[in-house]
Amino acid sequence: MQGVVLKARVVGVFRTGITSLDAGVAYALLAKAQVVLERPNVVNQLRLRLAEPEAARDIAIMKSIGFRERDILSVFLLQGLLVGAAGTLLGWLLGFLLFAFMGSLRFEIEGFVRLQGFVLHRSPAHYALSGAFALAASLLAA
Repeated sequence: MQGVVLKARVVGVFRTGITSLDAGVAYALLAKAQVVLERPNVVNQLRLRLAEPEAARDIAIMKSIGFRERDILSVFLLQGLLVGAAGTLLGWLLGFLLFAFMGSLRFEIEGFVRLQGFVLHRSPAHYALSGAFALAASLLAA
């Protein structure tokens, strides 16, 4: 998907007094927004929100010192991968401990079968699958 480059000039700064709103809201002429989105006569109201104003600042700083788009993307993907790896390791540890705790619980159940606790199955495949999903989710979120 190709984007549209449009030069714009800041003509005013509006402050509502709500910091989170002021950090992520911008106003543009409707005709210009239609050109940028390549949707003439379709767009009649446009609301854009910056996901994280701090990330926008970081991107601006990196661009100003010469980072390319690919380099910036790599930085954010690496950050997401590191957070995902830490979360995966913590999830594995908590899962292992919860598994061990549930395995230590003893109670009697009689019916079609007779049980004396939870029937649990531990497999390295479960850990690998959960880790893969956690890392994929963290990369998509980055």
